Amino acid sequence: MVTSVEAYRAALARLSLGYRHALVDIRADWCPPCLHMERAVFPHPSVSPLLEHVALIKVDVTAMDDANRALLGLLRAEGPPTLFVVELASGREQDRTRSVGPTSRRALVRQLQPFARW
Repeated sequence: MVTSVEAYRAALARLSLGYRHALVDIRADWCPPCLHMERAVFPHPSVSPLLEHVALIKVDVTAMDDANRALLGLLRAEGPPTLFVVELASGREQDRTRSVGPTSRRALVRQLQPFARW
């Protein structure tokens, strides 16, 4: 779980060694849609194979402290649930991949497929 700007940058660098893209999942323990997505959407058989080819960076803003707020500012996000795909080498968000609010399995599959070519 990533909770600060420094941890986010470290995750980008570490994951870039094995992946080209990552799905950034901004979540919190107090967010019911986030918990549903973790329990029912990400592990679903239509989604989990795609996450073998696209890394997952879980940004945890449960504490909503200064470090979390700085990270949300860097990511240009108001809060959870927010998902988007980044290119790991540059850290740049990929066009038209951001979703805010609960995301269905079908929508997440559509979001990930272009980046999970194997």
